[in-house]
Amino acid sequence: MVPLYILGVLQRMGPMHGYRIKKLISEQLSDFTQIKLPTIYYHLEKMTQSGLISVDVIDSTSSRPEKNHLCNYGIRKACLQKDA
Repeated sequence: MVPLYILGVLQRMGPMHGYRIKKLISEQLSDFTQIKLPTIYYHLEKMTQSGLISVDVIDSTSSRPEKNHLCNYGIRKACLQKDA
């Protein structure tokens, strides 16, 4: 169910970071469930591996080593064109 929400968010809003995806899903589903950030990243990784979404890594200027890059996730154009 989480992957479907992720795809829906990406289709409606366009490419975005995993944290923003989590925030949007949490706002929409807060009455029903709470989804943790690691769950979102797990599904993003699986969906990237299966070719449903793509990831663009952007180098940042942050001095924190764990924040050296930002990842934008987006639906692959090939997936959108299959049904068209």
